[in-house]
Amino acid sequence: MSDSEEYSSEESYEFEFEDENEEMTEEQVPDSDLENKYYYAKGLKDDSTSTAIKEFEAIVNYEATSQEDLTWCFRACKQLIKLYYKNGSLDKVLSWVQRLTNLAPKVGSAYVEESIGRLLNHYSVSSDGEFVKKLYDIILTYIYNEDSPGASRIWLKIHISKAALLLEERQLGAAYELIKEIKSQLEESSENVQNAFSIECLALEIEYYSSLSVLENLSILQDLYRDSLNASTALTHPRIIGIIRECGGKVYFYLRNFEKARLEFYDSFKSYDEAGSIHKKRLLKYLTLCSLIAENEVNPFESQETQSYAQLPDYSDLIFMIKQYDELNLDGFDRAVAKIEKDDEFLGNDDIFHRATQSIKHNLRSKILINLLKSYKSIRFQYILDMLHISQDELEHLVIHLSNQGRVSGISMDYFDKIIEVENTATAPFPSQVHHSDILNNINALGALNFGSSGV
Repeated sequence: MSDSEEYSSEESYEFEFEDENEEMTEEQVPDSDLENKYYYAKGLKDDSTSTAIKEFEAIVNYEATSQEDLTWCFRACKQLIKLYYKNGSLDKVLSWVQRLTNLAPKVGSAYVEESIGRLLNHYSVSSDGEFVKKLYDIILTYIYNEDSPGASRIWLKIHISKAALLLEERQLGAAYELIKEIKSQLEESSENVQNAFSIECLALEIEYYSSLSVLENLSILQDLYRDSLNASTALTHPRIIGIIRECGGKVYFYLRNFEKARLEFYDSFKSYDEAGSIHKKRLLKYLTLCSLIAENEVNPFESQETQSYAQLPDYSDLIFMIKQYDELNLDGFDRAVAKIEKDDEFLGNDDIFHRATQSIKHNLRSKILINLLKSYKSIRFQYILDMLHISQDELEHLVIHLSNQGRVSGISMDYFDKIIEVENTATAPFPSQVHHSDILNNINALGALNFGSSGV
C-alpha cells in the first residue's frame, strides 16, 4: 500500500466527501431554475464527465447575475472540484477551491464550515505535497479574511494536518513549533472546539515525543497517555485511538508490565487495522513480542483479526521465532533473531525489539533449565552452560531467580564438583518445610497407637 493509499483509507473512514442528502424523492421536486440545472448536471456525471463539467460551470457562472439562492452555485463548485480531482487536474481543483471560497460568504456559514471540513479531509490526503500546501493556503486566506464562527475549527484542522505531515517527514523542530501554536490556539477556543480537537492535539504530542525517544520521554508520554484517556470527544478516528494505545503499550513495556503492554498493543493494532493504516504492521510485531514475554498461551497470529497476516512474508521470520520458542530450541531462536535483525529494517533498529528478545531469551532459558532439573537428579554445570550459552555466574543468578519464584525447589549447587543436585521430592519421607516439633508429635502418636503389638 502506498502512502497516499494509506492516508486515503485512514481519512475516508470518518468522512466521505459526498453531497449531503442531495438526491430528491418524488415529493421533493426542484422549485428553482438553478436547482433544476444542478440535478440535471449531476445526472450526467456517470455518462459524460465533460458535459457534466460544462453544465456545472454554467451554474457557477450564474453567480454574477442570479438573484437566486447561491447555495446551488456553491454545490456546483463542489462537484467541479470533485470531478477535476478525479481526473487528476490538480491546478483546476485549486482554481475551483478559490472560486468556492469566493462564494462562501454568500452561503450559510454552518454549511460552508461543514463543506470546507469535508474538502480538507478528502483532498489533503493527496500525495502531491505542493498541491496540499496550496490548498491549505487558499483556505487559510479565506478564514483570515472572514470573521466566521467556524474559522477556529478550520484553522485547527489545517494546522493539525500540517503538523502530522511534518512529523511524517521527520521535520521535528518545525513540528514542535507548530504544535505549540496549535495548543495556544486551542486554549483560546470555545469549550466545544477544545473538546473536538484536544485529543488530536494530544496525539500529535505523543507522536512528537515518541519520535525523539520513548525511554527518555517516558514520564511525559505517561502523562499524555493519561490525559488522552480522559479527553472527551464525540467521535475519535481509529487512527488517533491507534496512536494513543500504541503510546500506552510502549509506556507499559518500558515499565516492564508486559501483559498490559500486550493488551494496549492489541487494541492499537485493531484501531490501525480499522483505519487502514500501515502502522498496523508495526503493532502486530510488538504484539507478538509482548505475547511471548508475558507467556500468553494464545498465539498472536491465531486470533480472528490476525489470522490473515500469518501467510504474509513480512511475518514469516517472527512466526519461525515463535516456533523455535515453543520447541525450546535456543539455537533456532538465536538464528531467527539474527535473521530478523538482518532482514527487517524496522525491527532490526528498534529498541523495543532488542529489549523484548532479551526478555524472551531469558524466559526460554528458564524453561529449558526447569525441564533439565525435572529430568535429572544431578547435572554438571558445564552441560547446562553449553546448552544455555551462559556463564557460571549467570547460571547461579538464574537458579536463584527461579527458586525465588517458586518454580524450582530442592536444588543445591555443589561448587567443588560443579554439579547441581536435585532432591527427589516425590519420594522424600517428609515435606521439605516440616518442623522438628511436628516430627516428634507424630512419633509420640504412633507409639500411643501400639503399632507392632502382638495382641492381634
